[in-house]
Amino acid sequence: MRSVITEEDFKANFQLAVLLTEAKVLIENKIFNFNVVIPGDTLPIHFKDCEFNETISFSPAIISKDVNRLEDIELYEKSEDNFFDIEEDVEIRNEIRFSDNCEFKKEINLEEVTFNAKFLIHDSKVELIKFNNTKFQSLADFWKTTFKNRVIFYKSDFNATAVFSMATFEENALFTYSLLGGKSIFSRTQFKKGVDLSQAIISGQLKFFDLKINYSDFKSRYFHKDNKGYQNAIDNQGDIPLVNKQETFRLLKHYSSINGDGISGSRFKVLEYRSFHKLIWIQSFCHGHRLVSNLANIPMMFLNRISNNYGSNFWLASIFTVGFAGLFLNGMLFNIGGFDYTWNYENWQWKRLAIILNPLHKVNELKLGDSQELYILDFISRIAVGYGIYQTVQAFRKYK
Repeated sequence: MRSVITEEDFKANFQLAVLLTEAKVLIENKIFNFNVVIPGDTLPIHFKDCEFNETISFSPAIISKDVNRLEDIELYEKSEDNFFDIEEDVEIRNEIRFSDNCEFKKEINLEEVTFNAKFLIHDSKVELIKFNNTKFQSLADFWKTTFKNRVIFYKSDFNATAVFSMATFEENALFTYSLLGGKSIFSRTQFKKGVDLSQAIISGQLKFFDLKINYSDFKSRYFHKDNKGYQNAIDNQGDIPLVNKQETFRLLKHYSSINGDGISGSRFKVLEYRSFHKLIWIQSFCHGHRLVSNLANIPMMFLNRISNNYGSNFWLASIFTVGFAGLFLNGMLFNIGGFDYTWNYENWQWKRLAIILNPLHKVNELKLGDSQELYILDFISRIAVGYGIYQTVQAFRKYK
């Protein structure tokens, strides 16, 4: 059961820990109704099952020139001489941990903060969190944490291990100009809306396992030549441009392959091609942009979609092949006339269908005459069936 803690009691926890020479401060089952400001040289803190109804932020360390540690923040605030120095940069020297269903009702402000020790938010709910030039020199761990609003990891450096395992992002998550320099782990991470990795600087390792992304809920925008709008979207608004969406799926495909996960790589390949198909369609027919260069790409992407879903579905490829063979057979029968169409499959032209499914068959095997129209339909059917067979083989090889 949580109870309300006052600002004075909060400070008293640190003073008591100093007197008892304890290694860290543990605060659990408390409700904070005031702004929590954590100084840079604070003792290691562990907040457990706490509720924060106001902002959490970090401040520069206040250093006593004589003893070289913070003794009393209030003494600094009242001091009129030069007994204390205040550091210019916000550097957190010791571990900060939030766990066991902590709830952040307002905001966590991590802007311009450098964490030289571990920073962990475990199994908690975050309403709003701000990153801007944030640096993590040690472990940054957001295991099983739910982020309720859009998160922009803006110019943030993850120089060590970054853990996003089992985290849930209910809105967009963007790694805009972020450095992923260590090992970044996304295990069973859920992005309910979208994720943008296209602008991230990836010099370390990316590890994915059972990543949850729903393409139908992944909304994106097309900015055409609006560079200002594009920049504002990824810097401030948290919107994901369509071209970034495509690049994100390409990166996920690439790093899945590097990790030897061909199954996930195949899935992200499909999503990459679907995004590219949508991109060139909007470019050409909504904005008249690159219409000529996309005239070849649009039909090709359409055929790939309906024939085997970009190399992922051999059943679709088989249906495509048999369907087109049957379509052209019906065209030939209609051309010569004298055949009655029926829903009784026992009376269907199975033998002739089997002949057409062989692209190397001879025209006279069909026994449908030798009219000019027959030869044209037969020629086109060979192309369609040959293409369908090729797409079927490609779909079978998706896990090669």
